[in-house]
Amino acid sequence: MEAAKVNEGHFDTYGAWMKALGASHKTIHGHRICLKQTFKWGARVKLIPSNPFDHISLQDPAPTPQPCFTDEQVSSLLDLADSHMKPIIACLAFTGLRLGELRDLRWEDVILGSGGTDQIVVRHGGSGSQTKTGKVRHIPIHPDLRPYLESLPRKAPTVFTRASSSQDPQGVNPINQRKVLEKVKAMCKKLKFPGHERMKVHTFRHFFCSMLAKEGAPERYVRGLLGHSSSDIVDLYFTMYDPEARRVIGKIQLPSAKKAKAK
Repeated sequence: MEAAKVNEGHFDTYGAWMKALGASHKTIHGHRICLKQTFKWGARVKLIPSNPFDHISLQDPAPTPQPCFTDEQVSSLLDLADSHMKPIIACLAFTGLRLGELRDLRWEDVILGSGGTDQIVVRHGGSGSQTKTGKVRHIPIHPDLRPYLESLPRKAPTVFTRASSSQDPQGVNPINQRKVLEKVKAMCKKLKFPGHERMKVHTFRHFFCSMLAKEGAPERYVRGLLGHSSSDIVDLYFTMYDPEARRVIGKIQLPSAKKAKAK
């Protein structure tokens, strides 16, 4: 079919076709966004007379529930991990770093000061030698993380390196992201975590966010620590642990209701 003859009906038919194939709402939304952008470009460069989808507004799909480690699970992972993985897991859990940010973390950006001045400066890990958002952020070093960092040998510019192997006898190359993911998933399976199939390295970010929310950290502050301008996942955890919501809900009373007696 010629692009100039495409109309809104075809747009809806395409979405219905993807749904029939079993595509998720998020996948369908992404494809429809790409279609809109393609036809917008076509109209701008005069390949078609107009964009037939210009007036269509697409609402972002609801976030897909994501797995989140509990504090007991993180402790179990640290107990099970070998000497190479322990510092990696500790840093992921106590900083919420993305795996690319962990891979590119340099010693010059790990400040082991005193009097509460110790911090990790996140500068790299995305495209173009920057973070995903292009912004630098500062994360205080948790007291339980500091010993792991102090124990690591400074044998390369990056903090975390690969385990020694025949290809890298000194273990100076940056960590292999795929290998880290494989090890995390294997440990989750060995520990028989419920839903371990869906757990991944990014699950540590969800843990970090959930613990901050649980302890009552301001939402805007947490978004800054995670490197988000906005986040449905952050909102999700703050909904779960919002103390004000719990307080208000606890005040709901039914005048004629009798309290249940403990047996």
